[in-house]
Amino acid sequence: MANRMITIHRLRTVTRTLWTDLRYSGSILRSNQLSRFADQGAENVVNSSYEALDTMFADRIKPRDVLVDIGCGKGRVLNYWLSKGLKNQIYGLELDPDIAAAAARRFSRYAQVAVIAGDAVTNVPPDATLLYLFNPFSEDVTRRLKNSLTQRRVTLIYYNPRFAAIFAEDPLWEVRMHRIDLPGHRHGYAVLTHTPAPKAISRDPCASANSVASGAPLA
Repeated sequence: MANRMITIHRLRTVTRTLWTDLRYSGSILRSNQLSRFADQGAENVVNSSYEALDTMFADRIKPRDVLVDIGCGKGRVLNYWLSKGLKNQIYGLELDPDIAAAAARRFSRYAQVAVIAGDAVTNVPPDATLLYLFNPFSEDVTRRLKNSLTQRRVTLIYYNPRFAAIFAEDPLWEVRMHRIDLPGHRHGYAVLTHTPAPKAISRDPCASANSVASGAPLA
């Protein structure tokens, strides 16, 4: 009975994957493609599973969120967001220009989707609020990404969070680790939330001196 249930689950998973890929990308998205940019800290192209995405994004997306898939590859996560009927602005960031161009062609019929080629660290849109990454970088590049977000209020969903400690060492980041209790899913994920430090209030020393001299109270 247990083996039969596992077989049924696998068939449902494969059916959903094929249908969603074809419906939104127009093609089946093969995974595990070697990256041509390993020397720049990029990991191989690997697709997230729709089941895992269900768990990670459950009750997570708000109507005003701007969604960003960092290292979007061929577009599996973009497919997922579209399949949920979301109206949010969606960005896919991809270092490999050939993969990015192919993804941009596949998603060209969706006005809300933009695929941007180039360094994801420097291409995160200024209005981004909810970011997803499936361990796309080396430790050094992950640290660059974290440092690039210091002035933003953002949440990252980090699948297979090998370098979550980079965020945990910073008190401005809240890090929550989670498991995915699904058959065949060995990776957990982290929810990383950044709240910028309050800006220091600057005072005009001349104005303060004049206030003291005149006996006026300081603000």
